[in-house]
Formats: sequence, structure tokens, C-alpha cells
Amino acid sequence: MDYTTVNYSPVLAPAPPVPVFDKALATTDFSPGSRANLPALPGSGPLVRQILAADYQLRYRAAMIGRAMEHAATLSAMETQFYNAAPAGWRRYRALADSYTLAAVAAIAKGG
Repeated sequence: MDYTTVNYSPVLAPAPPVPVFDKALATTDFSPGSRANLPALPGSGPLVRQILAADYQLRYRAAMIGRAMEHAATLSAMETQFYNAAPAGWRRYRALADSYTLAAVAAIAKGG
């Protein structure tokens, strides 16, 4: 079989339409303090704003949890490195890493 004559180009289907909510959320600034600036959608009422606010809270919480997990992992790795360098300080390293983790868990549990 001569593979030079075969057309391998993919058939591109048109992209599905993006719902209005997804467009609004994609353009929303999710930085702290931007919650009051949620997008106004055509014909949107209190229910739409509640939905957008709830979505914002979930995304913010997920980002905060992800960041706390990254920090906890980094501190755990540093704890191991410091233990290898100076084993006598292992209680201090553990206490510092645990104190951050416990504070992060408490902040997340309080919702922010």
C-alpha cells in the first residue's frame, strides 16, 4: 500500500456552542476581592447572581485547598531535607510543618 496517497488530515467538527454562564465565568476575575464584580448577564436576576456567587466560592475554595496542599508538600519535602542535614532538629521541623498545615486546615474549614 502506498501511504503517500492516504489523506490523514483529521475531520474537524465545529466547536459546540459555549453556554452564557460559561462565557461569563471565563471572563470573571477570580482574584480576592473581585466577588462583587461578577458579570451581569442579559436578563439575569438574583438567582443567576446566586449561582455565579456559589460557583465563585467553589472555585476559590478549590484554589485555596490546592495552594495549601502544594505548601504542605513543599514543607514536608523541606522537613526531610533538614532532617537529613541535621537530624537533631526533627521535632522542630515537624512542629513547623504541622503548625502551617493545621492553620491552613482551620482557615479552609472556616471558609476562607
